[in-house]
Amino acid sequence: MKHTLAFLVLGAAFLLSGCLMDDSGNDSGPDTYSVSGKILYESGSGIEGVLVTISGRTSDSGGSDIINVTVASDYRGNYVFKNIRNGSYTVTPAKGGFTFTPGSREATVNGMNVSVASITGYIKPETNGGGDNSGVYTVYGRIVDTGGNGMPDITVGLAGDTLSLSTVTDGNGAFSFRGIPNGTYTLSPGSEGFVFSPPFVKIIVRGNDVTIYNFIGRETEGGQGSGFAGSHTYYPMSSNAIWTIRAHETDLLDGYTYDYQFSRIVNGTKVINNIEYWMIVNDDDEFDSFVRIDSNTVYTFADFVNFGDLGVSTGKSAGLFPTLTKAASGNEPDPHVDELPLLRLDVNPGTTYDIMSWSNSEYGANFTLTWLGTYDGEEDITVTAGTFSGCRKYEIAYYAAAVGGGSTQIEITRTMLWLAPNVGIVKKSVEKSDSYKTTWKLEEELIGYSIP
Repeated sequence: MKHTLAFLVLGAAFLLSGCLMDDSGNDSGPDTYSVSGKILYESGSGIEGVLVTISGRTSDSGGSDIINVTVASDYRGNYVFKNIRNGSYTVTPAKGGFTFTPGSREATVNGMNVSVASITGYIKPETNGGGDNSGVYTVYGRIVDTGGNGMPDITVGLAGDTLSLSTVTDGNGAFSFRGIPNGTYTLSPGSEGFVFSPPFVKIIVRGNDVTIYNFIGRETEGGQGSGFAGSHTYYPMSSNAIWTIRAHETDLLDGYTYDYQFSRIVNGTKVINNIEYWMIVNDDDEFDSFVRIDSNTVYTFADFVNFGDLGVSTGKSAGLFPTLTKAASGNEPDPHVDELPLLRLDVNPGTTYDIMSWSNSEYGANFTLTWLGTYDGEEDITVTAGTFSGCRKYEIAYYAAAVGGGSTQIEITRTMLWLAPNVGIVKKSVEKSDSYKTTWKLEEELIGYSIP
């Protein structure tokens, strides 16, 4: 029997009650919380590998326990300390060749998780390669065929931070981007009739020029990477297109906030049930989603599809948006296997359209899912990547309900999308609510893009 993750979570709510205890049946001891923050360049991109130490004394044991723990920041500059008890602490960053402002931050844990204000890192002038203190650098690379010969006239895109550029290779297959500030970037080559290995490269500019090892290109011969799954003025798609996004996430249940930056890359195409889809990955080379555009409609799969059945390995749900398009079989849509029509690009302002309705009975409860899309009209939008006129604004509303066992569980997710001509999604806002209150929010904005 097929079960969705959403249904399992809702179903479990009817079965679980009482307080959490340890194996002995006693309370699990003093409560612990998380302390998190980020280490950033002035540009706002993360600094990886900073050793961050939290030190101080707990207050819920008479101040007798000393805490001194060190973790490393990830490539987005994020760090988190877990299992921290109530108390007053100092958070201090350290990394060779860097100075930090401020040199430390104070964090007081008092019955809830703590988000520490960001700390800015600066590369010491003496570590700047070649003695160039201008703060901008050059990214070099080359694209060759399987025989090692340079491939000319191949478009290469660079996107990240507040910068998005493209260039073409010269007669020897070489390319360069000059005047690049410190930050995290994604590079991706693209040309009709060719696929490239790797399909993209993530780089970090840190006070020195960067040289990329060769991309290898080959002519397509069918299979993944060789197809075309449609495009639209308001949803332009092509192999190796890149959109770089800055996100702010808030969990209102525990007060936790999370700022991060990532890219989505079109990694060729894949045939599923005899239909061609764009395959989108993130800049960790993790699967993100499948998308196709046909007859002014954007199709994709629900975020709880079992992608393992499609030959895709992923540790998380599809993330381009929360749901998606309709099966061509003529049967009732099954949220486990069928596509759904997420966006209708040919409707008039104020039009509401059906994406999917579904119901089932399991565990002694009735479950229903409903998706509706609404086109609200055009707006001008300003984000880090620029000001975009005539953006199409959509609202995607998702309703999930479980009724049974003497109670009702409801989840509502509202997603707002703004689509700019010849760019695609430039802004996204998501809000999740349960039966009583808002529980989670997400804000995303485009900061760079390259569409070959």
